Amino acid sequence: MEKDIVKTKVIFRVFKGKYEGEVVAIFPEHVATINAAYCESYMNIGQHGSCDPIGLISVTKLAKPEEYKNLKAELENHYGYNLEIIKKNNSSYYIKRVEQIRKVCRS
Repeated sequence: MEKDIVKTKVIFRVFKGKYEGEVVAIFPEHVATINAAYCESYMNIGQHGSCDPIGLISVTKLAKPEEYKNLKAELENHYGYNLEIIKKNNSSYYIKRVEQIRKVCRS
């Protein structure tokens, strides 16, 4: 798989409780629906989907490199992502998602 030129920001989180140990990749800059509150996510089971990053972060904890290494490798090798690992979600990512929606709606 050819690797993307553009870096994709990703936050790796690991579930607590019922789904403990399952790792999720959150792509905070990638809008998932017409509602900017939702961004793209990825898990081994279910693959790509939408998520509420604020809600998801509240039920997970920051994943350690040894916890997300397999998911990271899958995203890079199978999908060609050029990942930039970040640790926090902030309002600037929400604003980027709003801008993406506005751009599409103007087209």
